[in-house]
Amino acid sequence: MITMEVSALTWTLMCLVLLLLLVYVFYMSSTHMIFRKLGIPGPTPWPVFGNFVAEARAGIMNYQTDLYFKYKHEKVYGFYRGKLAILTIRDLDMIRDICVKNFNDFVNRTTFSNDEPFKNALTEAKDEHWKNIRTTISPTFNTVRLKRMYRHIESNTRQLLDHLKNKQERNEPVELKEVLSHFTMDVIASTGFGVQTNSLGDPNNQFIKESERIMASIGRIFLISTFLDFLKPVLTFFGIASMPRVSLDFFSRFVDVAIQERKLESSGVGSRRHDFLQLMMEAEEDKPGEENDNMTEEEARVLNTHRKSKPGLSLGDMQGQAIIFTLAGYETVSSVLTFTLFLLTMNPECLQKAQAEVDEVLGRKFPDYDDIQSLKYLDMCLNEAIRMFPPGFFLDRKCNADVEIQGVRIPKGVTVLFPMGAIHRDPDLWPEPDKFVPERFTPENKSKRHPYAHLPFGQGPRNCIGMRLALLETKVAVAAILQKFSLVRCEQSKYPVVLEQFRLAPKDGAWVKLEART
Repeated sequence: MITMEVSALTWTLMCLVLLLLLVYVFYMSSTHMIFRKLGIPGPTPWPVFGNFVAEARAGIMNYQTDLYFKYKHEKVYGFYRGKLAILTIRDLDMIRDICVKNFNDFVNRTTFSNDEPFKNALTEAKDEHWKNIRTTISPTFNTVRLKRMYRHIESNTRQLLDHLKNKQERNEPVELKEVLSHFTMDVIASTGFGVQTNSLGDPNNQFIKESERIMASIGRIFLISTFLDFLKPVLTFFGIASMPRVSLDFFSRFVDVAIQERKLESSGVGSRRHDFLQLMMEAEEDKPGEENDNMTEEEARVLNTHRKSKPGLSLGDMQGQAIIFTLAGYETVSSVLTFTLFLLTMNPECLQKAQAEVDEVLGRKFPDYDDIQSLKYLDMCLNEAIRMFPPGFFLDRKCNADVEIQGVRIPKGVTVLFPMGAIHRDPDLWPEPDKFVPERFTPENKSKRHPYAHLPFGQGPRNCIGMRLALLETKVAVAAILQKFSLVRCEQSKYPVVLEQFRLAPKDGAWVKLEART
Protein backbone atom coordinates (compact mmCIF):
# COMPACT_ATOMS: atom_id res chain seq x y z
CA MET A 1 0.00 0.00 0.00
CA ILE A 2 2.76 2.39 0.97
CA THR A 3 4.61 1.47 -2.22
CA MET A 4 1.55 2.25 -4.31
CA GLU A 5 1.10 5.63 -2.53
CA VAL A 6 4.76 6.55 -3.10
CA SER A 7 4.48 5.44 -6.68
CA ALA A 8 1.37 7.59 -7.16
CA LEU A 9 3.10 10.57 -5.54
CA THR A 10 6.14 10.04 -7.75
CA TRP A 11 4.01 9.91 -10.88
CA THR A 12 2.12 13.01 -9.80
CA LEU A 13 5.35 14.93 -9.28
CA MET A 14 6.74 13.70 -12.59
CA CYS A 15 3.58 14.79 -14.41
CA LEU A 16 3.70 18.16 -12.68
CA VAL A 17 7.36 18.66 -13.66
CA LEU A 18 6.58 17.59 -17.23
CA LEU A 19 3.64 19.98 -17.38
CA LEU A 20 5.76 22.86 -16.09
CA LEU A 21 8.46 21.97 -18.62
CA LEU A 22 5.94 22.01 -21.47
CA VAL A 23 4.57 25.35 -20.29
CA TYR A 24 8.13 26.73 -20.14
CA VAL A 25 8.94 25.45 -23.65
CA PHE A 26 5.71 26.96 -25.00
CA TYR A 27 6.34 30.27 -23.22
CA MET A 28 9.95 30.58 -24.37
CA SER A 29 9.07 29.64 -27.97
CA SER A 30 5.88 31.72 -28.20
CA THR A 31 7.55 34.58 -30.08
CA HIS A 32 9.49 32.47 -32.58
CA MET A 33 7.08 32.97 -35.48
CA ILE A 34 7.00 36.79 -35.37
CA PHE A 35 9.54 37.47 -38.10
CA ARG A 36 8.36 34.67 -40.39
CA LYS A 37 4.82 36.09 -40.30
CA LEU A 38 6.20 39.53 -41.21
CA GLY A 39 8.32 38.13 -44.07
CA ILE A 40 11.54 39.21 -42.33
CA PRO A 41 14.53 36.93 -43.04
CA GLY A 42 16.74 35.42 -40.36
CA PRO A 43 18.22 32.20 -39.00
CA THR A 44 15.82 29.45 -37.89
CA PRO A 45 15.34 29.47 -34.09
CA TRP A 46 15.48 26.43 -31.82
CA PRO A 47 12.68 25.88 -29.29
CA VAL A 48 13.41 27.70 -26.00
CA PHE A 49 16.92 28.82 -27.00
CA GLY A 50 16.11 30.68 -30.19
CA ASN A 51 19.48 31.39 -31.81
CA PHE A 52 21.32 31.69 -28.50
CA VAL A 53 23.36 28.49 -28.92
CA ALA A 54 24.80 29.61 -32.25
CA GLU A 55 25.45 33.08 -30.80
CA ALA A 56 27.25 31.62 -27.79
CA ARG A 57 29.39 29.30 -29.91
CA ALA A 58 30.53 32.01 -32.31
CA GLY A 59 30.75 34.78 -29.73
CA ILE A 60 28.23 37.61 -29.65
CA MET A 61 30.28 40.03 -31.75
CA ASN A 62 31.30 37.45 -34.37
CA TYR A 63 27.73 36.16 -34.65
CA GLN A 64 26.31 39.63 -35.27
CA THR A 65 28.96 40.35 -37.89
CA ASP A 66 28.28 37.05 -39.67
CA LEU A 67 24.54 37.75 -39.84
CA TYR A 68 25.13 41.32 -40.99
CA PHE A 69 27.03 40.16 -44.06
CA LYS A 70 24.81 37.12 -44.67
CA TYR A 71 21.82 39.43 -45.10
CA LYS A 72 23.74 42.23 -46.82
CA HIS A 73 20.96 42.91 -49.33
CA GLU A 74 18.27 43.31 -46.66
CA LYS A 75 17.25 46.37 -44.69
CA VAL A 76 16.61 44.23 -41.64
CA TYR A 77 16.84 40.66 -40.36
CA GLY A 78 15.54 38.98 -37.24
CA PHE A 79 16.90 36.51 -34.70
CA TYR A 80 15.94 35.30 -31.24
CA ARG A 81 17.87 35.33 -28.00
CA GLY A 82 15.78 32.89 -26.00
CA LYS A 83 12.26 34.35 -26.10
CA LEU A 84 13.47 37.84 -27.01
CA ALA A 85 12.69 38.76 -30.62
CA ILE A 86 15.44 41.03 -31.93
CA LEU A 87 15.07 42.93 -35.21
CA THR A 88 18.52 43.95 -36.43
CA ILE A 89 18.60 47.15 -38.48
CA ARG A 90 21.14 47.33 -41.31
CA ASP A 91 19.65 50.37 -43.05
CA LEU A 92 21.24 53.61 -41.81
CA ASP A 93 18.19 55.74 -42.65
CA MET A 94 16.06 53.45 -40.51
CA ILE A 95 18.53 53.76 -37.64
CA ARG A 96 18.34 57.55 -37.95
CA ASP A 97 14.53 57.52 -37.88
CA ILE A 98 14.41 55.21 -34.85
CA CYS A 99 16.94 57.33 -32.93
CA VAL A 100 15.41 60.73 -33.73
CA LYS A 101 12.27 61.05 -35.88
CA ASN A 102 10.40 58.13 -34.29
CA PHE A 103 12.11 58.33 -30.91
CA ASN A 104 8.84 58.39 -28.95
CA ASP A 105 8.11 54.88 -30.26
CA PHE A 106 11.52 53.67 -29.05
CA VAL A 107 12.12 55.46 -25.76
CA ASN A 108 13.25 52.47 -23.71
CA ARG A 109 16.09 49.98 -23.91
CA THR A 110 16.32 46.31 -22.99
CA THR A 111 16.79 46.12 -19.22
CA PHE A 112 18.70 43.45 -17.34
CA SER A 113 18.11 43.86 -13.62
CA ASN A 114 15.35 44.74 -11.15
CA ASP A 115 17.85 45.02 -8.32
CA GLU A 116 17.74 48.07 -6.08
CA PRO A 117 19.27 50.58 -6.62
CA PHE A 118 20.61 49.54 -10.05
CA LYS A 119 17.13 49.55 -11.58
CA ASN A 120 17.20 53.36 -11.18
CA ALA A 121 20.31 53.70 -13.36
CA LEU A 122 19.87 55.77 -16.51
CA THR A 123 20.41 52.71 -18.72
CA GLU A 124 17.65 50.78 -16.91
CA ALA A 125 15.07 53.52 -16.24
CA LYS A 126 12.01 53.80 -18.47
CA ASP A 127 9.59 56.39 -19.82
CA GLU A 128 8.98 59.38 -17.51
CA HIS A 129 11.42 58.11 -14.90
CA TRP A 130 14.17 58.03 -17.53
CA LYS A 131 13.20 61.48 -18.85
CA ASN A 132 13.37 62.96 -15.35
CA ILE A 133 16.82 61.48 -14.65
CA ARG A 134 18.17 62.45 -18.07
CA THR A 135 16.88 66.01 -17.79
CA THR A 136 18.32 66.43 -14.32
CA ILE A 137 21.83 65.10 -14.87
CA SER A 138 22.46 66.17 -18.48
CA PRO A 139 23.93 69.56 -17.42
CA THR A 140 26.46 67.65 -15.29
CA PHE A 141 28.49 67.04 -18.46
CA ASN A 142 28.38 70.53 -19.98
CA THR A 143 31.57 72.45 -20.74
CA VAL A 144 31.59 74.51 -17.55
CA ARG A 145 31.34 71.48 -15.31
CA LEU A 146 33.76 69.35 -17.33
CA LYS A 147 36.36 72.07 -16.80
CA ARG A 148 35.71 71.88 -13.06
CA MET A 149 36.32 68.11 -13.10
CA TYR A 150 39.47 68.47 -15.21
CA ARG A 151 41.83 68.63 -12.23
CA HIS A 152 40.79 65.08 -11.28
CA ILE A 153 41.72 63.84 -14.75
CA GLU A 154 45.04 65.67 -14.63
CA SER A 155 46.12 64.35 -11.23
CA ASN A 156 45.31 60.75 -12.16
CA THR A 157 47.03 61.07 -15.54
CA ARG A 158 50.21 62.30 -13.83
CA GLN A 159 49.99 59.28 -11.53
CA LEU A 160 49.65 57.04 -14.61
CA LEU A 161 52.74 58.64 -16.18
CA ASP A 162 54.76 57.90 -13.04
CA HIS A 163 53.64 54.27 -13.15
CA LEU A 164 54.59 53.95 -16.83
CA LYS A 165 57.93 55.62 -16.20
CA ASN A 166 58.77 52.96 -13.62
CA LYS A 167 57.87 50.27 -16.15
CA GLN A 168 59.99 51.92 -18.84
CA GLU A 169 63.02 52.32 -16.58
CA ARG A 170 62.85 48.63 -15.67
CA ASN A 171 62.46 47.75 -19.37
CA GLU A 172 59.25 45.85 -18.59
CA PRO A 173 56.54 45.24 -21.19
CA VAL A 174 53.16 46.80 -20.45
CA GLU A 175 49.79 45.12 -20.93
CA LEU A 176 47.73 48.16 -21.83
CA LYS A 177 44.29 46.82 -20.93
CA GLU A 178 45.29 45.96 -17.36
CA VAL A 179 47.14 49.22 -16.67
CA LEU A 180 44.55 51.45 -18.33
CA SER A 181 41.66 49.69 -16.56
CA HIS A 182 43.22 50.63 -13.23
CA PHE A 183 43.83 54.18 -14.43
CA THR A 184 40.24 54.46 -15.64
CA MET A 185 38.88 53.32 -12.29
CA ASP A 186 41.03 55.91 -10.52
CA VAL A 187 39.59 58.64 -12.74
CA ILE A 188 36.04 57.36 -12.14
CA ALA A 189 36.53 57.33 -8.37
CA SER A 190 37.84 60.90 -8.33
CA THR A 191 35.63 62.53 -10.99
CA GLY A 192 32.63 60.60 -9.72
CA PHE A 193 32.99 60.78 -5.96
CA GLY A 194 36.10 62.76 -5.03
CA VAL A 195 37.83 59.58 -3.82
CA GLN A 196 41.53 58.88 -4.42
CA THR A 197 41.88 55.12 -4.96
CA ASN A 198 45.33 54.70 -6.58
CA SER A 199 44.41 51.29 -7.97
CA LEU A 200 47.64 51.29 -9.97
CA GLY A 201 49.45 50.95 -6.64
CA ASP A 202 46.70 49.14 -4.71
CA PRO A 203 44.52 47.04 -7.04
CA ASN A 204 42.83 45.35 -4.05
CA ASN A 205 41.11 48.37 -2.49
CA GLN A 206 37.41 47.86 -1.86
CA PHE A 207 36.13 50.32 -4.45
CA ILE A 208 37.94 48.40 -7.17
CA LYS A 209 37.01 44.98 -5.79
CA GLU A 210 33.29 45.71 -5.63
CA SER A 211 33.27 47.24 -9.11
CA GLU A 212 35.03 44.22 -10.55
CA ARG A 213 32.70 41.88 -8.67
CA ILE A 214 29.71 43.46 -10.42
CA MET A 215 31.49 43.33 -13.80
CA ALA A 216 32.20 39.62 -13.25
CA SER A 217 28.48 38.96 -12.66
CA ILE A 218 27.40 40.26 -16.08
CA GLY A 219 27.34 36.76 -17.60
CA ARG A 220 24.98 35.52 -14.89
CA ILE A 221 22.74 38.58 -15.29
CA PHE A 222 22.64 38.00 -19.05
CA LEU A 223 21.58 34.35 -18.62
CA ILE A 224 18.89 35.21 -16.07
CA SER A 225 17.52 37.92 -18.35
CA THR A 226 17.52 35.55 -21.33
CA PHE A 227 16.02 32.38 -19.83
CA LEU A 228 14.45 33.33 -16.48
CA ASP A 229 13.18 36.83 -17.15
CA PHE A 230 9.68 35.86 -15.98
CA LEU A 231 11.11 35.11 -12.51
CA LYS A 232 12.41 38.65 -11.93
CA PRO A 233 9.31 39.75 -9.94
CA VAL A 234 9.60 36.61 -7.78
CA LEU A 235 13.30 37.19 -7.16
CA THR A 236 12.56 40.82 -6.28
CA PHE A 237 9.77 39.80 -3.88
CA PHE A 238 12.10 37.45 -1.99
CA GLY A 239 14.98 39.95 -2.06
CA ILE A 240 17.17 37.77 -4.28
CA ALA A 241 19.50 39.92 -6.39
CA SER A 242 20.84 38.94 -9.79
CA MET A 243 23.81 41.22 -9.14
CA PRO A 244 26.12 40.71 -6.12
CA ARG A 245 24.16 42.12 -3.17
CA VAL A 246 27.32 42.88 -1.21
CA SER A 247 28.54 45.15 -4.03
CA LEU A 248 25.17 46.89 -4.48
CA ASP A 249 25.02 47.53 -0.74
CA PHE A 250 28.59 48.86 -0.77
CA PHE A 251 27.78 51.50 -3.41
CA SER A 252 24.49 52.39 -1.72
CA ARG A 253 26.20 52.97 1.62
CA PHE A 254 29.06 54.76 -0.11
CA VAL A 255 26.66 57.28 -1.68
CA ASP A 256 24.60 57.62 1.52
CA VAL A 257 27.64 58.45 3.64
CA ALA A 258 29.12 60.80 1.03
CA ILE A 259 25.86 62.76 0.71
CA GLN A 260 25.50 63.13 4.48
CA GLU A 261 29.11 64.27 4.84
CA ARG A 262 28.68 66.87 2.12
CA LYS A 263 25.48 68.22 3.64
CA LEU A 264 27.40 68.81 6.87
CA GLU A 265 30.20 70.63 5.07
CA SER A 266 30.25 74.38 4.72
CA SER A 267 28.22 75.65 1.76
CA GLY A 268 30.83 78.26 0.87
CA VAL A 269 31.99 78.37 -2.75
CA GLY A 270 35.52 77.45 -1.81
CA SER A 271 34.37 74.25 -0.13
CA ARG A 272 32.25 72.94 -3.02
CA ARG A 273 33.58 69.76 -4.57
CA HIS A 274 33.71 69.30 -8.31
CA ASP A 275 32.71 65.70 -8.98
CA PHE A 276 29.72 63.82 -10.38
CA LEU A 277 28.08 63.16 -7.02
CA GLN A 278 28.28 66.82 -5.98
CA LEU A 279 26.96 67.95 -9.34
CA MET A 280 24.02 65.53 -9.05
CA MET A 281 23.21 67.01 -5.65
CA GLU A 282 23.31 70.50 -7.16
CA ALA A 283 21.53 69.56 -10.39
CA GLU A 284 18.20 71.06 -9.34
CA GLU A 285 19.75 74.46 -8.63
CA ASP A 286 19.47 77.14 -11.29
CA LYS A 287 22.82 78.08 -12.84
CA PRO A 288 22.49 81.57 -14.35
CA GLY A 289 24.55 81.99 -17.51
CA GLU A 290 25.46 78.31 -17.63
CA GLU A 291 24.34 76.86 -20.94
CA ASN A 292 23.70 73.14 -21.21
CA ASP A 293 25.75 72.38 -24.33
CA ASN A 294 25.59 68.66 -23.50
CA MET A 295 22.11 68.41 -25.03
CA THR A 296 21.14 68.33 -28.71
CA GLU A 297 18.05 70.09 -30.05
CA GLU A 298 16.31 66.73 -30.49
CA GLU A 299 17.03 65.79 -26.88
CA ALA A 300 15.82 69.15 -25.60
CA ARG A 301 12.59 68.78 -27.57
CA VAL A 302 11.91 65.26 -26.28
CA LEU A 303 12.74 66.07 -22.67
CA ASN A 304 10.80 69.36 -22.59
CA THR A 305 13.69 71.18 -20.97
CA HIS A 306 12.01 74.52 -21.44
CA ARG A 307 10.15 73.90 -18.19
CA LYS A 308 11.31 76.04 -15.28
CA SER A 309 11.44 73.38 -12.61
CA LYS A 310 12.73 69.83 -12.46
CA PRO A 311 11.67 67.11 -10.03
CA GLY A 312 15.27 66.30 -9.16
CA LEU A 313 16.71 62.95 -8.07
CA SER A 314 15.73 60.68 -5.21
CA LEU A 315 18.37 58.98 -3.09
CA GLY A 316 17.73 55.73 -5.01
CA ASP A 317 18.20 57.59 -8.29
CA MET A 318 21.56 58.97 -7.17
CA GLN A 319 22.67 55.53 -5.98
CA GLY A 320 21.71 54.04 -9.34
CA GLN A 321 23.59 56.70 -11.29
CA ALA A 322 26.65 56.19 -9.11
CA ILE A 323 26.75 52.50 -10.04
CA ILE A 324 26.21 53.01 -13.78
CA PHE A 325 28.71 55.90 -13.84
CA THR A 326 31.28 53.46 -12.47
CA LEU A 327 30.45 50.43 -14.61
CA ALA A 328 29.82 52.19 -17.93
CA GLY A 329 32.89 54.39 -17.65
CA TYR A 330 35.16 51.58 -16.52
CA GLU A 331 34.83 49.24 -19.50
CA THR A 332 34.19 51.89 -22.16
CA VAL A 333 37.09 54.24 -21.48
CA SER A 334 39.64 51.54 -20.74
CA SER A 335 38.79 49.78 -24.03
CA VAL A 336 39.02 52.97 -26.10
CA LEU A 337 42.34 53.89 -24.48
CA THR A 338 43.74 50.40 -24.97
CA PHE A 339 42.86 50.10 -28.66
CA THR A 340 43.89 53.67 -29.51
CA LEU A 341 47.38 53.25 -28.06
CA PHE A 342 47.80 49.69 -29.32
CA LEU A 343 46.76 50.58 -32.89
CA LEU A 344 49.13 53.56 -32.86
CA THR A 345 51.91 51.22 -31.72
CA MET A 346 51.17 48.79 -34.56
CA ASN A 347 51.13 51.69 -37.06
CA PRO A 348 54.30 53.68 -36.25
CA GLU A 349 53.81 56.20 -39.07
CA CYS A 350 50.51 57.25 -37.44
CA LEU A 351 52.18 57.31 -34.03
CA GLN A 352 54.83 59.71 -35.33
CA LYS A 353 52.21 62.03 -36.83
CA ALA A 354 50.29 62.07 -33.56
CA GLN A 355 53.44 62.79 -31.56
CA ALA A 356 54.43 65.60 -33.95
CA GLU A 357 51.04 67.24 -33.41
CA VAL A 358 51.29 66.81 -29.62
CA ASP A 359 54.77 68.39 -29.66
CA GLU A 360 53.58 71.31 -31.78
CA VAL A 361 50.49 72.06 -29.68
CA LEU A 362 51.79 71.26 -26.19
CA GLY A 363 55.54 71.62 -26.28
CA ARG A 364 56.61 70.29 -22.89
CA LYS A 365 53.62 71.43 -20.84
CA PHE A 366 50.86 69.14 -19.60
CA PRO A 367 47.72 69.46 -21.76
CA ASP A 368 44.95 71.68 -20.45
CA TYR A 369 41.27 71.60 -21.46
CA ASP A 370 41.69 74.00 -24.38
CA ASP A 371 44.82 72.26 -25.68
CA ILE A 372 42.89 69.01 -26.08
CA GLN A 373 40.41 70.66 -28.45
CA SER A 374 43.31 71.60 -30.78
CA LEU A 375 44.64 68.05 -31.27
CA LYS A 376 42.83 67.34 -34.54
CA TYR A 377 44.93 64.42 -35.78
CA LEU A 378 44.82 62.75 -32.37
CA ASP A 379 41.04 63.07 -32.52
CA MET A 380 41.07 61.31 -35.91
CA CYS A 381 43.19 58.48 -34.45
CA LEU A 382 40.77 58.12 -31.57
CA ASN A 383 37.74 57.98 -33.87
CA GLU A 384 39.40 55.41 -36.11
CA ALA A 385 40.22 53.20 -33.12
CA ILE A 386 36.60 53.50 -31.96
CA ARG A 387 35.42 52.61 -35.47
CA MET A 388 37.45 49.41 -35.48
CA PHE A 389 36.62 48.47 -31.88
CA PRO A 390 33.50 50.37 -30.77
CA PRO A 391 32.78 50.15 -27.03
CA GLY A 392 29.07 49.98 -27.92
CA PHE A 393 29.41 47.03 -30.32
CA PHE A 394 25.64 47.02 -30.68
CA LEU A 395 22.92 49.33 -29.41
CA ASP A 396 19.28 48.52 -28.83
CA ARG A 397 15.85 50.08 -28.35
CA LYS A 398 12.48 48.63 -27.35
CA CYS A 399 9.52 49.26 -29.66
CA ASN A 400 6.53 50.45 -27.59
CA ALA A 401 3.93 50.67 -30.39
CA ASP A 402 3.17 49.05 -33.73
CA VAL A 403 4.98 51.25 -36.24
CA GLU A 404 6.17 51.26 -39.84
CA ILE A 405 9.56 52.76 -40.71
CA GLN A 406 10.99 52.98 -44.22
CA GLY A 407 8.41 50.39 -45.34
CA VAL A 408 9.24 47.88 -42.57
CA ARG A 409 6.56 46.95 -40.02
CA ILE A 410 7.87 46.71 -36.45
CA PRO A 411 5.47 45.17 -33.89
CA LYS A 412 5.11 46.45 -30.34
CA GLY A 413 7.41 44.63 -27.90
CA VAL A 414 10.15 43.79 -30.40
CA THR A 415 13.71 44.84 -29.59
CA VAL A 416 15.53 46.64 -32.39
CA LEU A 417 19.30 46.33 -32.53
CA PHE A 418 21.89 48.46 -34.33
CA PRO A 419 24.95 46.27 -35.16
CA MET A 420 27.48 49.08 -34.97
CA GLY A 421 30.51 46.78 -34.81
CA ALA A 422 29.52 45.20 -38.12
CA ILE A 423 28.51 48.52 -39.71
CA HIS A 424 31.92 49.93 -38.78
CA ARG A 425 33.57 47.09 -40.73
CA ASP A 426 31.33 47.28 -43.82
CA PRO A 427 33.62 47.71 -46.89
CA ASP A 428 30.82 49.52 -48.74
CA LEU A 429 31.05 52.24 -46.10
CA TRP A 430 34.70 51.88 -45.11
CA PRO A 431 37.12 50.70 -47.85
CA GLU A 432 39.72 48.27 -46.45
CA PRO A 433 37.94 48.30 -43.08
CA ASP A 434 40.57 46.24 -41.26
CA LYS A 435 43.24 48.88 -41.83
CA PHE A 436 43.90 51.66 -39.34
CA VAL A 437 43.48 54.87 -41.38
CA PRO A 438 42.87 57.98 -39.22
CA GLU A 439 42.42 60.14 -42.34
CA ARG A 440 38.95 58.61 -42.75
CA PHE A 441 37.91 61.27 -40.25
CA THR A 442 39.11 64.41 -41.98
CA PRO A 443 36.23 66.92 -42.37
CA GLU A 444 36.19 66.25 -46.13
CA ASN A 445 35.93 62.46 -45.77
CA LYS A 446 33.33 62.70 -43.01
CA SER A 447 31.12 64.86 -45.20
CA LYS A 448 31.03 62.13 -47.86
CA ARG A 449 29.64 59.45 -45.53
CA HIS A 450 26.21 58.83 -44.10
CA PRO A 451 26.20 60.53 -40.65
CA TYR A 452 25.05 57.30 -39.04
CA ALA A 453 27.86 55.17 -40.51
CA HIS A 454 29.90 55.96 -37.37
CA LEU A 455 27.83 55.64 -34.23
CA PRO A 456 29.96 54.47 -31.30
CA PHE A 457 28.00 56.30 -28.59
CA GLY A 458 24.50 56.15 -30.03
CA GLN A 459 22.51 59.10 -31.33
CA GLY A 460 19.38 61.03 -30.45
CA PRO A 461 17.99 61.66 -26.95
CA ARG A 462 19.15 58.27 -25.63
CA ASN A 463 22.79 58.56 -26.67
CA CYS A 464 25.63 58.12 -24.16
CA ILE A 465 25.23 60.99 -21.71
CA GLY A 466 28.83 60.78 -20.47
CA MET A 467 30.40 60.71 -23.93
CA ARG A 468 32.12 64.08 -23.59
CA LEU A 469 33.74 63.18 -20.27
CA ALA A 470 34.89 59.81 -21.66
CA LEU A 471 36.46 61.41 -24.74
CA LEU A 472 38.10 64.14 -22.68
CA GLU A 473 39.66 61.63 -20.30
CA THR A 474 40.88 59.51 -23.21
CA LYS A 475 42.43 62.39 -25.15
CA VAL A 476 44.23 63.75 -22.09
CA ALA A 477 45.73 60.36 -21.24
CA VAL A 478 46.79 59.56 -24.83
CA ALA A 479 48.30 63.01 -25.40
CA ALA A 480 50.23 62.91 -22.12
CA ILE A 481 51.57 59.41 -22.84
CA LEU A 482 52.66 60.29 -26.39
CA GLN A 483 54.35 63.39 -25.04
CA LYS A 484 56.57 61.32 -22.73
CA PHE A 485 56.93 57.94 -24.45
CA SER A 486 57.17 56.17 -27.78
CA LEU A 487 55.31 52.87 -27.82
CA VAL A 488 56.93 49.95 -29.68
CA ARG A 489 56.17 46.30 -30.34
CA CYS A 490 57.52 43.62 -28.03
CA GLU A 491 57.69 39.82 -28.10
CA GLN A 492 54.22 39.51 -26.55
CA SER A 493 52.54 41.85 -29.08
CA LYS A 494 49.88 40.02 -31.16
CA TYR A 495 48.47 41.80 -34.21
CA PRO A 496 45.95 41.75 -35.84
CA VAL A 497 43.84 41.74 -32.69
CA VAL A 498 41.75 38.68 -31.84
CA LEU A 499 38.93 39.53 -29.44
CA GLU A 500 37.67 37.55 -26.48
CA GLN A 501 34.45 35.66 -27.12
CA PHE A 502 32.08 37.74 -25.00
CA ARG A 503 34.07 40.89 -24.27
CA LEU A 504 35.63 43.70 -26.27
CA ALA A 505 39.18 42.96 -25.14
CA PRO A 506 42.25 41.50 -26.90
CA LYS A 507 42.33 37.75 -26.30
CA ASP A 508 46.15 37.76 -26.08
CA GLY A 509 46.42 41.12 -24.35
CA ALA A 510 47.66 44.41 -25.78
CA TRP A 511 51.37 44.24 -24.99
CA VAL A 512 53.82 47.05 -25.79
CA LYS A 513 57.12 48.43 -24.58
CA LEU A 514 57.84 52.06 -23.77
CA GLU A 515 60.80 54.15 -24.85
CA ALA A 516 61.41 57.48 -23.16
CA ARG A 517 61.32 60.51 -25.44
CA THR A 518 64.03 63.09 -25.05
